[in-house]
Amino acid sequence: MPLEALIDHIDSLIDQIGELERTPELDQIPFSKVKNHLKSSIRNYKNGLKIIKEGLTECVIKKAILYAQGETKDGRLLSAEQVIYTVYQELVSNSYRIAERFNTEVTMLMKAGIPPELYHWLLEIPEHFGIKKTITIQEGQRFITETFDQKIIKPLKPMIELAKSPEVKGSLAQLEPSDLMQYNPIKDGYVVSCVRGEVQNPVLWPILCHEMFELVDKEQNLFKRLEEFASTKGESLPILDANSKTNRRWILEILMDFFAINSFGPMYAKSLLEYFKRSPYYQTFEHPEMSSRLFNVYQCLRTPIKGKTDILAKCQLKAKREVEQEIKRYRAGGELIPEKEQKLLHLYSLMAQFFEIIKLPSFLDRLAKYSEQSGNPEASLDNILKDETGRFIPFHDPLFNFDDIRNNILYHHISLAIDPNIMLNVVLANYDLYQKDEHFKVIVDSIKKWKVKQVWNCSVNLLGKNS
Repeated sequence: MPLEALIDHIDSLIDQIGELERTPELDQIPFSKVKNHLKSSIRNYKNGLKIIKEGLTECVIKKAILYAQGETKDGRLLSAEQVIYTVYQELVSNSYRIAERFNTEVTMLMKAGIPPELYHWLLEIPEHFGIKKTITIQEGQRFITETFDQKIIKPLKPMIELAKSPEVKGSLAQLEPSDLMQYNPIKDGYVVSCVRGEVQNPVLWPILCHEMFELVDKEQNLFKRLEEFASTKGESLPILDANSKTNRRWILEILMDFFAINSFGPMYAKSLLEYFKRSPYYQTFEHPEMSSRLFNVYQCLRTPIKGKTDILAKCQLKAKREVEQEIKRYRAGGELIPEKEQKLLHLYSLMAQFFEIIKLPSFLDRLAKYSEQSGNPEASLDNILKDETGRFIPFHDPLFNFDDIRNNILYHHISLAIDPNIMLNVVLANYDLYQKDEHFKVIVDSIKKWKVKQVWNCSVNLLGKNS
């Protein structure tokens, strides 16, 4: 049979991915939500391979056989194999390449060592906006958010379209049109890539918050909503570049940074600065100058804010000192001139007002909630879960300050069941103390404890309503 070796190879890749669906590592993930996201993603890639196989067997080979029954313009007869490697050579070549890439993508998805706890922390962002599509995190060459349409359907488009067409070039015979996706659907969703080798480095985790907001923008067009909001104020978005498409992309990147720092907290600025140091770039169609993005997050650090704890003030001061040095350097080098700063300040003002109507929990909101819900309930170990009447009570932690969190996690290696955004801000503010071998598991366990506490308190509230 023509293409027998290629089809056998694709069959073996389908079997390999099928084994990954049943792998013990996947079954042992303690969070059903994360497991379902991963299984859905694996199934998409598996169906992508099935589309390639069926496209080759039910379309390319059958069309080549029909094509070979007629003569060429010069009266020659070609075998089906010759037709494949002349008429369909590029399609066949791409099929092999795409199949290998799908297999690599799934391997990277499963073998990257991404802690499932990271999903629970990050998925809060799309879930707040009511987005419930499949979302998976994998290692890649850069931070980027892509749809499964981009990752799977787009590269298969030539094969999918060929199968829909009944025409056979050079033959009066025709094939029945076929919808390759009918029995091999690709479920809507997203793949968020983290720079390879950095997935276990918490200093760059906040950049994934930026990517989650890009995902939200793809679903709900945050940029357009900002534009419409500015219009209701009788204003327009500033022109950072004369090309309207480039201007849109640049403002979108700055907007995503703005959402990320306000949601995650002040140490997002450190993450962005660390990323720029590791992977510096010049402005492109998709990304504005680094100076514009850092100037934006710098504005979020300039207003001192007091709260019931010293966490925000100390994190804000730490981030401000680090970023301020870069801002001074940009100004001295002419990368930040007064005219440019005025445009960015105008944009910052619009984004700050727009953020208020989005009603997304800010870092300030998280701190306020933490202060409100924390405090020592003065319960003994025996009655920590029930009050004197026997009713279940929510679990409360003491109200830790900046030094308490730093000392427990980085010095004593004790994981804490507190909001991961608060915990990670303190860790990144003391990043010089971080050692992966000593602290990575403590940080991950803290996120796990926080999730368990959330579930417990939610259950307690439900029991209270039903009693």
